[in-house]
Amino acid sequence: MAAPELAFDPTSLAQLHEIVAPGPVPAWPPAPGWYAVAAIVVLVAAWLGLRAWRRYRANRYRRVALHELARLEAGAEGDTRRALVALAALLKRVALASHPRARVASLSGAAWADFLDETGRGGPLEPEARARLGALLHGGAGVAPPDSAELARTFRAAERWIRRHRALAEPT
Repeated sequence: MAAPELAFDPTSLAQLHEIVAPGPVPAWPPAPGWYAVAAIVVLVAAWLGLRAWRRYRANRYRRVALHELARLEAGAEGDTRRALVALAALLKRVALASHPRARVASLSGAAWADFLDETGRGGPLEPEARARLGALLHGGAGVAPPDSAELARTFRAAERWIRRHRALAEPT
């Protein structure tokens, strides 16, 4: 028996169909890797949000102190000595809220001014503000009342310290 002869039939090519391309890949449901990426993004966002919330709550004492500082400055024109004594007391309260009591409570005079210099990230205090704040903490005996420009510089130095000081302990 002889093998069948394969013949080329030109009509068989006419029966071929076009290549069918697959449809577009659907966007949903995503591939499993995207679930992992989404979970990581949610965890990082939650962690950052929690950190921001804790920082906001921890800095409440700063916001309250800045509000009181603005109130003191507005009333400083009437009685500058009383306003400066209140300013020194405000700075001491801020320091007690943000640093260990054992380190801050006993400071006065030059040691208090040194503490303000070393904990403030805005650079050292101006000499006249440093001397005035150091002397005014305990009533300000022997401190001459400042002129309006010096008073404004003292308030600006106090504001800068409140905004930029390094807090060592969690405020309560």
